[in-house]
Amino acid sequence: MRSRINGLTIIRVVAVLMIVMVHFCQSWNLPYLLSNFVHFGMYGVQLFFLLSGYLIFASLSRNGSLASFYRRRSVRILPVYYVVVFVNFFVFAVAFKAVPKDTTGLGWLRYIFFLNTLIPANSVDYWNNLSALWSIPAFILFYAMAPLLFKVSKSVKTAFGKMVALIGLNIASLYIPEISGGGGCTE
Repeated sequence: MRSRINGLTIIRVVAVLMIVMVHFCQSWNLPYLLSNFVHFGMYGVQLFFLLSGYLIFASLSRNGSLASFYRRRSVRILPVYYVVVFVNFFVFAVAFKAVPKDTTGLGWLRYIFFLNTLIPANSVDYWNNLSALWSIPAFILFYAMAPLLFKVSKSVKTAFGKMVALIGLNIASLYIPEISGGGGCTE
């Protein structure tokens, strides 16, 4: 059991390094050759999603009920999520009074109901990705779909395999020029 946990920790470290490389490259507008080298770092997020998918399916296989599964996930994720939303609201809206206009009219409801990635806003950094909260709606969607995928798959291995195939299709779509618009570190 301990070696499995260490293996998962190594995967997490690799994913973090991949993501840090991309953000470093974007922040410093590094030369083209280096940006191509670190371009693969964008897959760090997908690596996190893969790892989370494996752990979710493993949890579903050990868990007795779907209600217990959702209760444990909610208790683990939602309090921290809403603290981050509240701190951001206090800092930007109350302390600095620096909230850009949201043309959709959703404003903070976008974060309260996990809509920040589902309904695009005019201010990408603020209303869509405040404090990197873009990933939470993706996880919520996956948590909603995972039990169904697990149920029709009959095993952790099969469910995980199907999830890997779906993520593989997602990655492949990045290389279709009409969809992705190219590549590179500075996009």
